[in-house]
Amino acid sequence: MQDQMQERHWPTDDYTRTPYWVFTEQDVFDREMEVLFRGPNWNYLALECEIATPGDFVTRFVGTTPVVVQRAPDGSISAFVNRCSHKGMQVVRELSGNRRSHICPYHQWCYTSEGRLASVPLQKGDSGHGGMPDDFDKAQHGMRPLKVDTINGVIFGTLDPQAPALRDYLGEKVVTRLQHTLRKPLRVSGYHRHTLKANWKLFAENSRDAYHAPMLHPFLPTFGFMNPSDRGACEISESGVHSIISVFNDAEDSKTVRGQQSHRGPQLDDPTLMNGFKENDLGLSLNIVSIFPSTLFTCVGNTLSVRQIRPKAVGVVELLYTHFGFEDDTPEQRSMRRKQSNLFGPAGYVAIEDVEALELTQSAIAKGEDRGHSIIEMGGRGVDDQSHVVTELPIRGFWKGYSTLMGYTPKLNSQPA
Repeated sequence: MQDQMQERHWPTDDYTRTPYWVFTEQDVFDREMEVLFRGPNWNYLALECEIATPGDFVTRFVGTTPVVVQRAPDGSISAFVNRCSHKGMQVVRELSGNRRSHICPYHQWCYTSEGRLASVPLQKGDSGHGGMPDDFDKAQHGMRPLKVDTINGVIFGTLDPQAPALRDYLGEKVVTRLQHTLRKPLRVSGYHRHTLKANWKLFAENSRDAYHAPMLHPFLPTFGFMNPSDRGACEISESGVHSIISVFNDAEDSKTVRGQQSHRGPQLDDPTLMNGFKENDLGLSLNIVSIFPSTLFTCVGNTLSVRQIRPKAVGVVELLYTHFGFEDDTPEQRSMRRKQSNLFGPAGYVAIEDVEALELTQSAIAKGEDRGHSIIEMGGRGVDDQSHVVTELPIRGFWKGYSTLMGYTPKLNSQPA
């Protein structure tokens, strides 16, 4: 595998070409799990409000690694790999719950809510027989901990204890936007979860791709969420790997109402669905914050969610949507958020179209014997901030960071073909 990795190079040094082999090869996927997900990057784990009470826990994944995120008795937050240190069995099987301790079903090894090993059955043997060696130290055999930090009610974790501080990793631009987006105490309104037959990076591209939105999703311009002519911006973080897509609604009256009234095609059964309320002071109708490698915060209209990308195999990815609002939302605002979340969830206008596009792309690439590359030149060839959304800038930024971390150096004197 190492020799094969060393032979791989990025097609160009301006990141306007993406080789199709990144979407199809097992050695690439295995290296991603080691370098990107078990390396010095921060991954979204949960919202603090999901584990508000001591003992509350949720189970999540960092790449293919199962983890438990739990509120400890003292109110602190712990995260640890969901794998018994004895034989490697998955210890916690529920999606969420409340528990003071966790017991592995296999041999009944018991762990605290912080993942520390609390007891081992027959550790001292029975009737003078068996038992663990005298120097067996439970303190050295807990479930592997993650380094954890939070920002405005969001829990992030990393498997690398040498990872940079969370705020340094995110950078000032992303931290500032997250602090505005998550400006008040959060409240979860629901979840969506679905699986795509596509490589995880195709969705990572898709979520950073403002160019495709008005073409693949005519719903968005029809109801005023996003038009190429709208005032907008695409920004890259200081590190170059995270991005922010902004679309501003400058109209005094509601473009969503105008769009519904002027649209001559199929109409919504409930047009009040589009009569939302002012969401923020920045005038944003669309706000997408993509955090490398696998997290995005999406705010479209009054739909607020965080999506976690979970790679399951080379050609399979699971998406977890956590929809949220604010603790001080009125009943009417909560109702509007729920209504609009159905537009963008797995059965909504946007996700269904994205799923079909990505699965057809994966199928075609896989049948092409890994030859060829995609073209990413909309908006130019650089990775500098742009004051519009007719661009693939965030995708170029993603691939620049990806190829650098993965060690796929550009070919010498490479030029777009």
